Amino acid sequence: MEQKFRFGPVTTTKLIDTGPVIWHLLTQTNVNEDTGDQNLRVTHKLWADIFAEDTVTFEISFVPESKWSKVDDADYSGGLGEDAGRCELSINESDPQFWDVTLTDIYYKCNGAASASTGTD
Repeated sequence: MEQKFRFGPVTTTKLIDTGPVIWHLLTQTNVNEDTGDQNLRVTHKLWADIFAEDTVTFEISFVPESKWSKVDDADYSGGLGEDAGRCELSINESDPQFWDVTLTDIYYKCNGAASASTGTD
């Protein structure tokens, strides 16, 4: 049985728009109408001169809105400060028409220490 999804509008936020580098962040929500699960899709769009030996890294970090003004409260003491994800792209050496991708799930602690687990695709 095919599941039914409902998609919200795409919102574009210009992060950098300075001539040689243009970087936009696109966000969109979707809801699985069968299960009620909700997801946020985040897409980076980058226009820039990228050379074969370059590695491109995108990272986004976030906290729940309810904790935005209280990041250092007792719930976070020595614990989670921000949740984050990182994507690193580099040219595939054996077939340069494709990218190699390394995805990293990160969280930052209130004391500034970062922890990460990495996977590759």
